[in-house]
Amino acid sequence: MDYVDQLNGLSHQLSALSGTDQIQVAVNNHADSPHRSLYKNTWPAEDQARRWRNELFEVERNAKRRDKFNSNRDLNQVKNPWSEKPANKSSKVGRQGRKRSMIMLAEWFLFMPKDFETDYLFKLCPKGRHVCVVAWKGRTDVYARSGTRIESFLSRLPGGGLGQSSVMMHRYETVLDCIMVDNRNKVHQDSASSEFPDGKLIFMVLDLISFKSTSYDDVTFFERCEWLENYHKTNVEAYENTDPAQFKIVPAYACDKDTMKSVFSSPPPFELDGVLFYHSCVYYRCGQTPLVGWVKPYMLPEWFPFLKDSLHPIYVTEMPEDYRDVATDIARHRELTKAYASALQQKRKGVALPSSSNQTWDVEMSDESTLQNAG
Repeated sequence: MDYVDQLNGLSHQLSALSGTDQIQVAVNNHADSPHRSLYKNTWPAEDQARRWRNELFEVERNAKRRDKFNSNRDLNQVKNPWSEKPANKSSKVGRQGRKRSMIMLAEWFLFMPKDFETDYLFKLCPKGRHVCVVAWKGRTDVYARSGTRIESFLSRLPGGGLGQSSVMMHRYETVLDCIMVDNRNKVHQDSASSEFPDGKLIFMVLDLISFKSTSYDDVTFFERCEWLENYHKTNVEAYENTDPAQFKIVPAYACDKDTMKSVFSSPPPFELDGVLFYHSCVYYRCGQTPLVGWVKPYMLPEWFPFLKDSLHPIYVTEMPEDYRDVATDIARHRELTKAYASALQQKRKGVALPSSSNQTWDVEMSDESTLQNAG
């Protein structure tokens, strides 16, 4: 009976509370809660991880398809791009006029990929403008990310015009992914830019797209680095004092702890803008990809705690005074992007662009998690 009485009592209490005046539940959909904040901060990383897995799956699937194709042709041992001769897409685009960007773009480094130490390589990125350099028909053209030609000169790149016969100039085409450092208006060097001579256009080569009319965009990043640093280095870096521009290859490093400690314990050889992390299997494709990550130098200790004791102080000199963490700083860069895009639109309408606006790498990156460049 006691059990029945308890049930009856609970039933009466529930009935008493069923009136509209008794139950009042107020939900504030706009209230800031820790869970909402956590979701806003984690969603970009989760989305990037999902796209990273999808793109890596496509890369691996295409590699298997190509290996199967070569196996059927009995070309398993072929490693030379001249022998495999992939479709030369870059030459056609070059002759049609490059109205769209050919440059592969990085995304903010939002999550730590699996097998990072074994599957990734990194490059130091100097401050400058991200450009595509095309040497063909005896001249060398420089294209902004929007596809607009911004410079034209003679160079010693194959097809670039200097020190080459007419046949070679018209036969060869070379396309490079570079950071352009313009020192033509400088009258003296400082310690940060001692790597770059005054009065010259300097192109720091990040990646290889085409060389002597042979396309490398269907070759993995690891192999492109091998060709660029070990086989084409002499031709790319050929230079005389009378040349209007100089090309220098940015070396790639492994991402194991020992190598990273060794590199980041010394100051960079140039004024550093950031660090690029490439998946070793990524092919060269136009536009953004989660397989290439980007961090500012002062973010390194947060991503790689083992660097805290060995990191050279110069890498954190540009850390904002109000810096909190990577997520907050990325949000700050997004706001800068919006402000820059708005100012650029005003400039196109005839309103002067603020003098504080500049086009460093982070202002030129592109996707929902990076900064936007309008050319």
